[in-house]
Amino acid sequence: MITIFLVVILLFEKAFDSVSWAFIDDMLGQLNFPPKWRLWINGCLRASRSSVLLNGCPTLEFQCARGVRQGDPLSPFLFLIVMEAFHALMDKAIKLGIFHGLGIVRSEMVVSHLTYADDAIVIGDWSSMNIANLIRLLRGFFLVSGLRVNLNKCGLYGVNVDPEVVKSSAADCGCLGGELPFKYLGLLVGESMNRIHSWKPVIDIFQSQLSKWKAKHLSMGGRLVLINSVLDSLPQYYFSLYKAPKMVINMLECIRFNFLWGGGDGGSTGTKKIHWISRSEICRPKISGGLGLDPLENINLALLVKWFWRFCKEPSALWRKVILNIHCPHSLPQWIPCQKGISGVWKNITSVEAVLTKKHVRLKDLIYWDGSNWVWRPDQEG
Repeated sequence: MITIFLVVILLFEKAFDSVSWAFIDDMLGQLNFPPKWRLWINGCLRASRSSVLLNGCPTLEFQCARGVRQGDPLSPFLFLIVMEAFHALMDKAIKLGIFHGLGIVRSEMVVSHLTYADDAIVIGDWSSMNIANLIRLLRGFFLVSGLRVNLNKCGLYGVNVDPEVVKSSAADCGCLGGELPFKYLGLLVGESMNRIHSWKPVIDIFQSQLSKWKAKHLSMGGRLVLINSVLDSLPQYYFSLYKAPKMVINMLECIRFNFLWGGGDGGSTGTKKIHWISRSEICRPKISGGLGLDPLENINLALLVKWFWRFCKEPSALWRKVILNIHCPHSLPQWIPCQKGISGVWKNITSVEAVLTKKHVRLKDLIYWDGSNWVWRPDQEG
C-alpha cells in the first residue's frame, strides 16, 4: 500500500523580533516557573531599548514592546519555551481530530511535527481539509504568540502526490510548492543516498575548498594540517547519517591524496603528482610510521556506530520510537532492530554491523546490557 502524505516546512517571520512578552510570561506560568523567576525574565525583557540609524546617526532610544534580544544567551531558551506552545497546539489538534498526522504502519504511533529552534516541519495526511486546518492553526498561534509564519517562503511537499496537485494546493494557501528531494537542516530529504549524484554537494564542497588553497605554496606538513583540520571535517555532517557508497569514498580519497602530494585542487584541474607512498602506509598511526590520516570509510563507520549507542541510551527519543514502531512494532528487541524488506536510511546504518564484523569488530561485544543499563565496553587495547 502506497502512503501519500504532506510535508510543510515552516519559516517564522522575524521570529526573535515578534514574539509577545505577555505570551512568554504566560508560558512560564504554564510551565510552573516560580513568580520570582518570572519577574526576573520580565525585567530582562522590558529593560531592552533600541535605536535606529538614520543617515548614519542613531536616533533617540525607544523602548521595545515585543521580541527578545538578538545575541542574548537567554533568548534561544525563551524562544524554545514559546515553541513548546506550538508543540502543545499540534498535539491538541491531533487529539481533537482537527489535524491528521502521519500514522506509522502497523502501529498506533502518529508523527505530526518536528521543531528545531525556529525551524519547524509539519507532516500529515494529504488532504485539502488537512492543509486548510493547518493554516487555521498557524493563524491562531500567531494571534496568541505574535509569531507569524511567512507563507510566501514556506514549502509544501507531497510524497507520492501528483506534482500538479501539489502546485495547485500550494497556490491556494499562498506558499511554495516543491518536489522531493528537498533540503532540511542542511541534509537532503527524500533522496536515495546510495546514488553517486546524491553526494554531489559533498564532492563539490571538497573541490571548492581546495580551489582556495595553492598546494604549490604549502609544504607537505602544511597540506597535512589542512586535510586533518579542515578537509576531513567537511563531509562529517553527511557521514553522521548516511553510509557513503564505495565510489564516493574513493572519489573523496583521490581528491585529498592528490592535494597531499601537491596536485593543486585535488587533481581535478591541477597537475597530478606521483604518490610515492601507498595510502595504507600514510593512514597508519604516527607511532607506527604513518602520517595519522584517518581513512574516510572509517570516519563514516565510526559516526554511524553512534546510532547503535544512542538507540540503546535514548529510550524516550522520538526517532527511536519511530524505528521501533516500524521495525519491531509488537515486541521489545534484544538488539538493534531492522526488518527485512524495508529499505532506507536505517537499513544502511544497521548494515554497518556486518562491515565491522568483517573487520573483526563485534558491536555486541562493545555495547552490552549489564542487567540495569547499557554499557560501552571498549576493547582491552582501547
